[in-house]
Amino acid sequence: MLIGEFIIPFVEKAKILLTREKLFLMTAALSPVDCPDEEISRLRRELFGSSISHGGKFKDLIVAVDHLLYKLIK
Repeated sequence: MLIGEFIIPFVEKAKILLTREKLFLMTAALSPVDCPDEEISRLRRELFGSSISHGGKFKDLIVAVDHLLYKLIK
């Protein structure tokens, strides 16, 4: 399991999410929990899961980093 397999797609989608959130914030307030913009909501769910805890692609990335750190420490 290579971290690059997770981090590159994650970063690309995170850039899209941040750009959309920035544009949305120019016209309205943005809640960290709910957003009327469906694309922002979809990207948030995909990247971070549906709860306020970590999940989604972020969780996959953290697991990969955790495995790497374990191998390095071992």
